[in-house]
Amino acid sequence: MLIETVAALVGVSAGLMFGSRATGPHRWMLTLAPLLIVAAGFIGAFAVLPTSPWAASIFGMSSLITNVLASAAVRRQEPAFVAEPYWRRALMFLSGRYPTTSALPEGDELAGR
Repeated sequence: MLIETVAALVGVSAGLMFGSRATGPHRWMLTLAPLLIVAAGFIGAFAVLPTSPWAASIFGMSSLITNVLASAAVRRQEPAFVAEPYWRRALMFLSGRYPTTSALPEGDELAGR
């Protein structure tokens, strides 16, 4: 049970890093850090596979869910998402079909809806 809990917590941390949006000259570090965590997490999960067969699945699912939820929270100030509720932003991000600001009609005020 301890291994599954650690796998879930490490998956949440990787999901938060994938879901966040970095700015500045060192944003490559925020791309590299979760990749290293994922690699270490899966190597560790396969190392303990005989004692904990669900560790890799728990890690992957917690990372995916946290990534979607964090990305929906980060995008709340984008013009295309201002009028959308949180659950709808999460579903749009999960489907990969979220609108861009160039797809908005001209003169459309989303904040007034």
